[in-house]
Amino acid sequence: MSKVLLLAKHPDAPGGVLNYVMSLLDHFSGDIAGKHFPIGRSDKYRSRLGNIFFPLIDSWRLWREITVNQYDCIHINPSFNAKSLLRDGLLMLVIAAFHRGAVLVSFHGWDECFERKVAGSPLRRSLVRRIFGAADRILVLAGDFREGLLRIGLAGDKVFVTTTMYDARIFPQPAPPTQTEATGALRLVFLSRFVREKGVYELLAALKILQDRGVYASLNLVGDGPERQGMEEYVRTQKLTDRVAFSGYLRGEDKGRALQQAQIFVFPSYYGEGCPVALLEAMAAGLGIVTSRAGGIKDLIAGGELGLYLDTVTAPAIADAIATLDADRQLLRDMRRRNLARAENFDARQVVAQIEAVYREIIGRKAHD
Repeated sequence: MSKVLLLAKHPDAPGGVLNYVMSLLDHFSGDIAGKHFPIGRSDKYRSRLGNIFFPLIDSWRLWREITVNQYDCIHINPSFNAKSLLRDGLLMLVIAAFHRGAVLVSFHGWDECFERKVAGSPLRRSLVRRIFGAADRILVLAGDFREGLLRIGLAGDKVFVTTTMYDARIFPQPAPPTQTEATGALRLVFLSRFVREKGVYELLAALKILQDRGVYASLNLVGDGPERQGMEEYVRTQKLTDRVAFSGYLRGEDKGRALQQAQIFVFPSYYGEGCPVALLEAMAAGLGIVTSRAGGIKDLIAGGELGLYLDTVTAPAIADAIATLDADRQLLRDMRRRNLARAENFDARQVVAQIEAVYREIIGRKAHD
């Protein structure tokens, strides 16, 4: 049995990376003994001093963990941005100095502006190569991200494109995509953190445009975040309260039901997305999709077949895409069927088996070095 230490956020600070690690732990076979090593601050403790000291504290805690316990592999899950480079760079230096087993790096979030800054600076390129070049394997969530790391100078035989996963257990019943009504109001759902970069205000403005055009659609906003109060105020001032519901942060079957009750998943993000789990869950719920080309989304969604792309993330563009599916319900039905079939490739059981294969490969290679 191989022992794997997985580094990810504190359980009190939920997010996509933590969900990814929890899915791995939930679905590991008997060949893998996994342990979550929480890093970063809890949401209960927010201070500027915490920002300074937590990376140092985490580095000390990690040193203690790997000197007391022997691990065959350490799996670290950073984002590619300036903040993570500081925190995870320190952790990688500790790992390089005191860990003799394999190292797997899985990049999740991606800051394209930061990538350009690194690529344009010999000092930054050298620093990134120094920090992450010691990994035995690097996984990214988009082809563009891989090309970015190659431009920085990381070895191409180490960097591979992978995907995130969804947990099929959130859907107690299979999705019925053929039940898309020929007429009637469209049921839209948005599922993510409420931040501006996810296109939340553009989405609400698009709903207002549709209302003014006489296209009736309801919207369920699932999630929470710093923009919730502003979004609620916008809904009130634009007189959209009868069309918009705020469901809060949902987990498990509650989240699955919220998705299956909709017909279209709208995700107009212009954030540095990797492979959003919410998008995979929407596919598994058998939804049509309206989304942007941000990050790894364009590697995941075949435009026209699985979803409609937004050329620009603007309220009129979002409204036009939704109106297209409203006018062509057959297209929507076909899209939902195809998404349901495609989602099987991202079931956690399959993706975890692929990650386990990576563990076995790099652990075996390390043992023979």
